[in-house]
Amino acid sequence: MRRYNALVESYENIRKAIEDAENERFERLVKKDRIEEFMKVLRDRDGLIDEFDGELWNMVIEVVKVYAGGKIVFVFRDGMEMVM
Repeated sequence: MRRYNALVESYENIRKAIEDAENERFERLVKKDRIEEFMKVLRDRDGLIDEFDGELWNMVIEVVKVYAGGKIVFVFRDGMEMVM
């Protein structure tokens, strides 16, 4: 019975590791698609961007958080945060 329990535990650990790897792979593919879409939009522009572009802003920024005291946090669509 101990051997069986050890095998079941090993199986569950491996299954969980595979599931985690598949989830990470999926997240990377989504991120890759977003980057490719963003790059396509940039390539389709004429010349340099020299003024605010709402479409690009919305493609990159998820939310902007403004706190008392003047702290501003930009949250990008990929989850990265930049504090000002």
